[in-house]
Amino acid sequence: MASSSDADYVGKVLNEVRDQIAVDDEVLSETKARRNLVKRVARKFDGALKTFDSGSVAHGTVNKPVSDADCGVVLDRRTYPDLGPDGDDAPPNDIVEEMAEWVIEGVLEEYPDAEQDVGKRSIVITFNEPLEDESAEVEDQDPSVDLIVALTKAEGMGAGFPILRRGGGMRVIPRSTPSCSTDRR
Repeated sequence: MASSSDADYVGKVLNEVRDQIAVDDEVLSETKARRNLVKRVARKFDGALKTFDSGSVAHGTVNKPVSDADCGVVLDRRTYPDLGPDGDDAPPNDIVEEMAEWVIEGVLEEYPDAEQDVGKRSIVITFNEPLEDESAEVEDQDPSVDLIVALTKAEGMGAGFPILRRGGGMRVIPRSTPSCSTDRR
């Protein structure tokens, strides 16, 4: 059986590790502000139903350095009936490109050096405004935001998430996916 001094030592070591990997509060706050701005702009896109947070920032498990915050927007199938396997199987590439242009226009109002790129599964918004970390242990961080564009299914539970490039396409994920906490604001 471990003595109380062993338990004290383990507790001390765990606290030291937590201190080493803990995200600076100001960096985390700015990362969330960037993500929330992207979601606010995306919600104004034609046919947008709701947005959601996902990933380590949303789940409170992010460590330093912070590289990005993940989120998504769910589009109403009735606005885009041709897309995906529930429609005419039209690829999502065009609508994702339109969303990327829409979002970057809104983001540029607050972050004039921001840029967007459409990756394989998401729109990546880079801000080009590094944040100072109060702990001198990591270089300045410039967290990006990854925005996934999803589409409701024609029937039943679930949403289609785009797989871009290499022929496009959609895959369907049940709405009960734990990483998809919804935000209807």
